[in-house]
Amino acid sequence: MRNVRLLLPWEWGRYRDHLLRLDAGDRRLRFGGVIDDAGVVAFVDRLRATSDAVIAAIDADGTVIGAVQVSGTATATAELAFSVEAPHQGVGIGRMLFDRAVLLARNRGLRQVAVHFLADNRGMRRLARRAGMTVLDHSSESEACLDLAPATPQTLWREWTAENAGLERVQGTRNRWEGDSQRA
Repeated sequence: MRNVRLLLPWEWGRYRDHLLRLDAGDRRLRFGGVIDDAGVVAFVDRLRATSDAVIAAIDADGTVIGAVQVSGTATATAELAFSVEAPHQGVGIGRMLFDRAVLLARNRGLRQVAVHFLADNRGMRRLARRAGMTVLDHSSESEACLDLAPATPQTLWREWTAENAGLERVQGTRNRWEGDSQRA
């Protein structure tokens, strides 16, 4: 079972580890060019809780297998950046992450989400179109935007319940791990 939830800033090391596991092709698609391990580490170190959020897809053993970084949460438009590890692509993780990112942005009063991606990123293009985003091509790069409706009590409730369910799953996993270690 996959858990999708907001990572707390002190958990961003798990996001860094996920990005480091991406193969060269997926790293290129995520960052728009070549980036080495040191560049990934420096990138994550520059994230700020005041302007960035990371929503992660977490597998049953607690490993981040996909994520969406939501940047610009202090402005009217949030930029989204997606990554899903190769063995987990094509099964709807990107869409789950997209839906949660839109919910987060909407509930924080943002008016739009945008994605900038390489034109050859077919997965991102497909996700953007399926989500109803307007996609514009500019030679080797593309961008997609989606206007957001204002938050409602229902959207606030949906985010709150989703986050609480995600945290309960974490607690359940911790309890299971502790039980395994006590039996050993």
